Amino acid sequence: MDRLRSKDKAQNGKPLVMRLMRNDTLKIIHNNNVRLVQFVSYRRGRSTVVILDEANVDARVKRC
Repeated sequence: MDRLRSKDKAQNGKPLVMRLMRNDTLKIIHNNNVRLVQFVSYRRGRSTVVILDEANVDARVKRC
């Protein structure tokens, strides 16, 4: 559990880029489009984020 508390190393011992917690907001720029998304979960190597201005998010996230 000590590896989780390191400020400069990830769980695998490599340098830490960032840590995400549920409900963190991220600014994503893709193809010159700016979107604000909310981090929902990380399971089986996949991150789930939702666009903040979309409706019915709960129903879609429960399927992930």
